[in-house]
Amino acid sequence: LCGIAPSFAAMCLFRFAAGVSAAFVTPQIWASIPVIVRPSLIIKGMGIATAGLAASQMLGLPIGGFLASFTWHTPFFVLSACSLIL
Repeated sequence: LCGIAPSFAAMCLFRFAAGVSAAFVTPQIWASIPVIVRPSLIIKGMGIATAGLAASQMLGLPIGGFLASFTWHTPFFVLSACSLIL
C-alpha cells in the first residue's frame, strides 16, 4: 500500500499500520522458535533469527536509499516482490 499511496499522509498511515502489524507478529515469531526447533538447536535458531534481524536493519537503509534514488515507490515495490517470492 505504501508504494501506491496517493499522498504523504496516506503513506504515513500505511507505514503506521505496518508498524502495528509488525508489533503483533514479532513476538509470535520469537515464541514459535522454541516450539518448531529441536531443543538442542533452539539457541542456534535464536541466533540465526537475531542475525537476520540485525542484517536487515544494517542493509535495509542503504539498499532502500539506493532504490529510492529511482523513485520513492521503488523500495516498496521491490520489498513486495521479495515478500511474494518468500
